[in-house]
Amino acid sequence: MPDSLGAGGSADLGTPRSWGVITLVWLLLSAAAPPTYFSLFGHVPPRIILAGAVTWALAIAAKHPLALLLNRMLGQSNRPVLLAGLQGLLSAVLELTAAGAYLHYVPEAFTGLNRILAFGSAAGSAEVVYVLAAGVRGGSDPAKVAEWHRWAVNSVCVRYQVPLERFFALVGHTGARGMVYLGLHLPGMTGVSFCVAVLTTFSAVDGVAYYGHLRNWNWLNAAVCRRVHLFFSMVSVLELVVFLIGFQMLE
Repeated sequence: MPDSLGAGGSADLGTPRSWGVITLVWLLLSAAAPPTYFSLFGHVPPRIILAGAVTWALAIAAKHPLALLLNRMLGQSNRPVLLAGLQGLLSAVLELTAAGAYLHYVPEAFTGLNRILAFGSAAGSAEVVYVLAAGVRGGSDPAKVAEWHRWAVNSVCVRYQVPLERFFALVGHTGARGMVYLGLHLPGMTGVSFCVAVLTTFSAVDGVAYYGHLRNWNWLNAAVCRRVHLFFSMVSVLELVVFLIGFQMLE
């Protein structure tokens, strides 16, 4: 995955400094802009923003050992479609259950659209911080940087793959948690339908990403980049749009 490439590339390869600057600024804005906006201008209490980040972190902490156990049980290559599907479902269940538990047990905190959006986007912002920290800690692989540069020269998708991925993940986190909120607050089968829909879309995104990892997709190939991130972005935007439309049903 391109997350390990770092933000700046390599000056020895003739990589324009602007590529790294744009990437870093984009990532920093994705991490800082949503919580700052909702806190200062949306009048959302900081505890709600913090809860969105913390519930994401707890789900990720729980997912790592369970994902390893799943790999040991099924093997990493014998049944890639099944394994990828189960890994995607595991991510969806843990993250959405953690978010849903908070939304259910602290309902008085969510008295308007801004608070729900702030809670959901905080998960995406927390993930951006995690990716940035992992990139700094892991450094960069010169061979991968060289390959990235070769594709990035002619592909905007490859050039800005990391910030694109993080931005649409943030959109998806926000929409998915909003759909969970609707599932908890809309009556009968309408609420159930929202829960099933978001479980499906969330599982699909993480499942496809994990399948690509198992099949050793070249994420730096321009064609692969376009197809995969078009899928990710479409699903993420769909989740947010469905939530915003569905939210009108509560009024």
